[in-house]
Amino acid sequence: MSRTRILFGFLLLLHGAVFAQINFTPEVVEYDLDGVVFKDLRFKSEAGFVKYRPPSGWNYKGESSRLHLFPGEQRRGTVTFESITGNSFGALTENNLEEYTEILRTLIPPDALNVTIKPEDKNWIFFGGQEGRLLEAEYEQFGEVFTIGLFFRNFPRYQLRIGMLAPQDEFESMKEDIRVSLHGWGMDFAAE
Repeated sequence: MSRTRILFGFLLLLHGAVFAQINFTPEVVEYDLDGVVFKDLRFKSEAGFVKYRPPSGWNYKGESSRLHLFPGEQRRGTVTFESITGNSFGALTENNLEEYTEILRTLIPPDALNVTIKPEDKNWIFFGGQEGRLLEAEYEQFGEVFTIGLFFRNFPRYQLRIGMLAPQDEFESMKEDIRVSLHGWGMDFAAE
């Protein structure tokens, strides 16, 4: 099995058997600000429209339940957004950290070697008035070390989960690109 198939195979494994609050089929909205064109993605949700500006140069593919992002510049990796609704989630706290760690473990290939769960990154990002929580693990497969991260951020009607996977040496820059881009996540009140 090729490394590319493994990276993209991870997309199918994100945990969450509950329907999506957000339809991640994107509508592209472009803004011109003094000759600089910005591209936002807009998604329909039960509460209106959500907008997001992916990192510059990244490719994307959206479907009803997930948004997939792929870094440009010949980097390897993938990022998957999904929203989880219902009573299947709670705020990530010290009391249920193990439950969320188990969700992360389900994303690690069963034949992975040298699996290490890293300490939680409580301060990875703070947006929309609440911190998000990031769990990470490293594992070896096919002679290469990969890092996988799973980010959780609760909103009033859904939980945003972002899965990230990349070779270890490319993960930190990919994670930083996503962290910065999340400041562009929010309700689009201008949408009709």
